[in-house]
Formats: sequence, C-alpha cells, structure tokens
Amino acid sequence: MQTFILVEAINIVASVFDTDQLSVIRGSSLSLKEAIEHIKTKFDKKLEALSTGASSGLFRLIDHTADLTQIIESIKTELSENLYGCFVFLVESCEATDLLVAKEKLLTQLRFHQMRSITTVPDRVSNGRDFSNQPCGLEGRRIAANNTPTAVQGRTRQLSQSVFERLEYGRNRRQIHHFQEGDRQKRSILQKFRSSDDFESLAGNPQNPEHKKLNNKIAVVYIDGNLFSAIQRETLERAKQEEQEQMVKRQETQPDEEQQYGYLNQAQMDFDRTIQTKRSNFLLDTLCAMVEPESVQFPDAVYENDKKEKVIRFETLLWGGDEMLFVLPAWLGFEFLQYFFEQSSQWNADGERLTHSAGLVFCHAKSPIHRIRELAKSLADTMKNVLGNDRRGQNIWDFIVLESIDYPGNFDIADFYRMRFGHLAAHRPKFIRAPEDWNGLKPKLKELIGDELGGEPLLSRRQLYRIARTIQDDPEASGLECLSWRQLGDPDAMKKGTCSEQDRAEHRMIMLLEDDRRKRLIEIAPLQARGLFNLDLDCAPFRACFWFHLIELWDYLIPSPESVHS
Repeated sequence: MQTFILVEAINIVASVFDTDQLSVIRGSSLSLKEAIEHIKTKFDKKLEALSTGASSGLFRLIDHTADLTQIIESIKTELSENLYGCFVFLVESCEATDLLVAKEKLLTQLRFHQMRSITTVPDRVSNGRDFSNQPCGLEGRRIAANNTPTAVQGRTRQLSQSVFERLEYGRNRRQIHHFQEGDRQKRSILQKFRSSDDFESLAGNPQNPEHKKLNNKIAVVYIDGNLFSAIQRETLERAKQEEQEQMVKRQETQPDEEQQYGYLNQAQMDFDRTIQTKRSNFLLDTLCAMVEPESVQFPDAVYENDKKEKVIRFETLLWGGDEMLFVLPAWLGFEFLQYFFEQSSQWNADGERLTHSAGLVFCHAKSPIHRIRELAKSLADTMKNVLGNDRRGQNIWDFIVLESIDYPGNFDIADFYRMRFGHLAAHRPKFIRAPEDWNGLKPKLKELIGDELGGEPLLSRRQLYRIARTIQDDPEASGLECLSWRQLGDPDAMKKGTCSEQDRAEHRMIMLLEDDRRKRLIEIAPLQARGLFNLDLDCAPFRACFWFHLIELWDYLIPSPESVHS
C-alpha cells in the first residue's frame, strides 16, 4: 500500500476575483500557485510531488518512518501562514494500492469536505491593525482594517487585511513572473518588462492611431483543456496494462512495492511535466513575440508608463491545471487566441492530441472582471456540454462582444443570443472550430473588411447593417429556400425566380461593386466564412450568421484605420 496526499485550494473564484483590481487578482493568483510550490519544496524529503497545478498538488509519502498525522498538520500550518492564509486549502490523504485508486478516493473526500468548508477565510488581525467600522474600499464585504489607507487608482481607500496584503504582493510582483525554467535568453529579455497596474492602463492610450477606436477595451480569453482528466486517466491505465504485461514476460509474481507502483507514479509525473512544459514554452514565446520592437503580429503590445518602465499589455489571471485566463487589449485578443490554437495544434501527450475550448469576450476595461470571467467560462462550458466527448481532438471557441459596461448577468448565454439576434439565434452555430490556417486567411480578410493598402474594403459595414435589419425585420428573410452565393453575383439573379428579402438585400450589396471587385468578393467571402467560422454561404441562415459575425467583430478581427469605413 502507498500513502497519497492531496493539497488543493477550494472556492478560488471567491478568493481571487473578490475585487476588480488587477494587482489584487495578480497577487491572489500568484500566491495560490506559489503555495503548492512551497509545499513541494518544504517537504521534499518526505513527499514526492506527482502533480502540481495552479492551486492543487498531489504527493506520495516517501518517508515511511514519518508520522502522517504530523505531516498533514505541518502542511496545514504552512498554508495558514503569510499570504497563503488568505485562501481556503483542504489537505486529504488516503492509502491505496495504486495511483488510479488513490485519485478516486482523494477526489471523493475533497468534494465531501468542500461542501462543509467556509467559502472565504476571515481576515486576520496582525501587525497591530484592528478592525475599523467601515467596509473594505475595494471588496465591499470584508471589514476594513485600521492603518491600511492605500492609494488605488488615484484614490485613498481603507482596505481589509486580506485585500491589502494581496494588493501589496501583486504590486511587488509586477515584473514578468511566469518563468522559472525555459530558454534563459528569452527569460532575461522579459525581465526588463513590467505588468500593468490596472486594466485601464493595460488597454488605454495606445500609441498606434490604428487602435484608438478600441481604447479602454479589453479581450478576456478563457481556455480550458478538452477532456484532459480522461486523457490522463487513460494514460495511467495504459501504463498499468503495459507494466502487467511486462511482469508476465519477466515471470514475476511478487515484485517489490517500488517496482510494482513506481511506473504508474512516473507516468503521472511525465504527463504533468508534458503539460506544464508545453504551456510554459507557449507563454514564453508569446510574450517574447509581444515585446519585439515594431512587432507585426502583436502591435502596440508594450507601452511606457509614468516611471519610464516598459510595460507589457498582457496579464495572466489563472495559470496551471486545465484552465488559463488571460487579459489583453481588445486589438490583440483575436490574434492571440488564434496564435494559441496555431502553436498548440501539435500538442500531444502519450500520443493523444491535446486540444482546448476557449471563450473570448470583448468588453470595456471597467467591466467587472469576475463577471466577465464567468461569461468567458460559460462560453467554453456551453460548447463542451453541446459536444460532449466529441470535442476530443478539436480546438473550438466562441465569442461575445459587449458594447457597454453592462453585463448580461440575469440570464444565460442562450437568452443573450435570442435578445441580440432574434429568430436568427436558432441558426447560430453552438461552437466554432479553430481556423486551420489563420495566417493564410488574414491577407484575404484584410481585403474583405480592411484593405491594408488603404483602399475601400470589399464589404461595407453600412451595407451589412442593412442586411441585418432586413433579416431581423422579416423572420422569413433567411429561409432555407434561397439563392446560392454565386447566384447572387449574377446581375439578373432577381429576375429568375422567387427570391427572399435577404437575397434581395445581399444582391443589392454585391451589385454596388465594380465588376472586378464583385468577382473578388464572390471568390473571397466563402473561403473566409468557412475558414473563420465554418459557415457555408450557400445556406441563407449561415450566410446571415456570417454577416452578423463580421458586424460584431469588425473592429477586432483586423484593427486598422480602414475598420472605421461604413
């Protein structure tokens, strides 16, 4: 029998996103990750780390002379001190014949005790600070501590002890902090840069006039692994089966315990290391691409603050495990997501392809980040529920554009789509497959909606709005009986049979173009519709979805001076 210990932070959303202040969130997220690393280092002579994530660690007891109860109490003591004491951690242990059995036991125990645990940790009174009679100036629910007046975004606020400590830690860790390993030269480059103080600074006052239209708008990107737990379990089961077959070949009947169980623990560590290495290398490469002088792929990703520090417009709010959460300026959001899909397209573990579901939300920098995170996560969860196990092997994503600070918090995503798209919401695809060749699509997309040479784009935003109004005003406008896309390019198309109002509006838009530009539109539009959104322009409802997608994403797909054409 082996002894396993699981250390996991619970209810982390309530602890990390209890304010909208970037430094508090950064301090919280970093502390959770560092807590697990701290336990790994502190107990390295007694525990073997099998898996370590952003807020969870799985360990095996290797010191068989140690008192398990004493070790657990020591772990709890370590996690109650310093900044780690701001979070709720559970420590579970069990004995099992192998790792697969242990993981089931530990997860069951964790979920049982989670339902009986507090949601957030009450503030400690320390450093001579007593509670005041005022609520925290950022969080609003905790009691503010005396002697913690702190300048936050130009205002002095009285903060609770928990928020104050996390804020100070987040501010002190503004240096790019993700990397402890990887290419040394790349890491040294990033040490010259800092993170933003707040979301408004991250997305505000772009130097490039091309991005002024998106000033103070952010992109929130939530990415979750597709069935990583199932893939991991299958990897361990294969390792177990292979070892049993090898035992038969070696004619072993009673191997020693380390030989019997070590291979399974090693398979877990290899899987964990594979995921962490791939993600760390991706993030390292991405940030280095962003800080390149005159970066073409990620323009205006660096700015200089009042202290003459170079600041990168990028923030990691969750990192590790299956989930990742990033915030960027709105003009970088779409490019970043497609760059992630491109870079991760060849990821695999033990021969199994690793794919992801992503939710992308464009919104104002002052939007409540905890709500926007919920929305981005809901997009990913909705797609996973629709596809189930079919999402395996597919990179999928979806998006929402919020034009005001108001967040649709009193209804679900389906209700939001029905409100925005009316009867067309029933035809809107439930997910979008990641483009196979985003870099190949970009030049034609620029020609379609934002000519990089300074000329008029092939599509007019004003004409798309007219088509959208036609579709919304007439529920029958996008009926399945419709002309094909190429038929719409025929000048005499309206004379050859019954046409819907959508057909007429689209035909009118096409006929406004000169002959050569009309031919280019007929050729390019279907390739973009299929390549970007998996939509067939020969189907009227999907054609309508394409127009609606372009209207919503017009300013975000190819941010440029031409994006203001109407």
